[in-house]
Amino acid sequence: MTKSDLSNLLNKQKEAFRKSPPGYEQRMDSLKKLSDLLEENKERLIEAVYQDFGLRAREETLVLEIFPLQDEIRHAMKNLKNWMKRRQVPGAWFLQPSTAYYQFQPLGSVGIMGAWNYQVMLTLSPLIDAIAAGNHAILKPSEIAPGSAEAIKEIINTNFPEEYIHCVTGDAGLAEDFSSLPFDHLFFTGSTRVGKLIMA
Repeated sequence: MTKSDLSNLLNKQKEAFRKSPPGYEQRMDSLKKLSDLLEENKERLIEAVYQDFGLRAREETLVLEIFPLQDEIRHAMKNLKNWMKRRQVPGAWFLQPSTAYYQFQPLGSVGIMGAWNYQVMLTLSPLIDAIAAGNHAILKPSEIAPGSAEAIKEIINTNFPEEYIHCVTGDAGLAEDFSSLPFDHLFFTGSTRVGKLIMA
């Protein structure tokens, strides 16, 4: 995938978001779908992580990656309606009499750069947050753990429309191109050195 392809994908997502930002029902449906996909593909993901690392116990992936993701999805689904509520707050004294509210709004299309050491958790946990917040998302798992990166890519791309949620894989050059895109928010897990390069 070229930088131009990435840019076109991001533009497609931003346009889809402008036309129809995800509401409560779509967010809940997407969280439920992701939960179901994790359950259906947990053995595949565990095997992919095992192949990437060779010595990682399968139970470690289950307990430290799959179970926490399922728990995070349950938490988001339980609290989503409350998180989306408009809340009344005191108005400024110079605007009295007045009523003021605040309401959280999605940002648009977010980029998610996963980390190799716990790839499933560190790529999909930010996706759960992005979905719950009403955003579209493009994921870039780490190329250092290619088996789990490809498994995540296939699971995501065969079950979500690309203008909503999509996953791309590639080398460090693609990661650099990815991090330079004008996302509405970029979530990165990794070293301070690379984080500074992304922020520059």
